[in-house]
Amino acid sequence: MKQARTAHTAKIININNKEIIFDDRIKERNPGNLNGQSISVTNSEEYWFYYSNVQYGTSENIQDFLKKFTVS
Repeated sequence: MKQARTAHTAKIININNKEIIFDDRIKERNPGNLNGQSISVTNSEEYWFYYSNVQYGTSENIQDFLKKFTVS
């Protein structure tokens, strides 16, 4: 159902009426138990920093998240 939210947002911002292509291989980063919490519970720079060793709860590690986009 997350794609429904994505499709809705894409339609709102698609002012030039371009074709919208959805790719199920692209997913959001899994926030784990951070889901629904305020961004203030993390250091956002550290949360997105590739070389950070800090783990926020059960959230998906940034290295694992970016592996989803790696072409082998």
